[in-house]
Amino acid sequence: MTADFRISVSTACTHVRSVVTLLARRAPGLTAALRAVKRRAAYVLVGGTLTACDRADDSRSDYSGKNAAATA
Repeated sequence: MTADFRISVSTACTHVRSVVTLLARRAPGLTAALRAVKRRAAYVLVGGTLTACDRADDSRSDYSGKNAAATA
């Protein structure tokens, strides 16, 4: 990318960082995103995050048991 536009690597990194910051500001927070998904889907998978949850009318464990730190 830097060779095509004849800019230095540090300038490219600065521009990338600026764009990522701008996009992050515009993105909804986790709570808002989950509420929006809740209106359209029965469930959501949050990759890489172990989150406590409460299943209604379900006596099964809320996690697979693979992570010893998980609490239900």
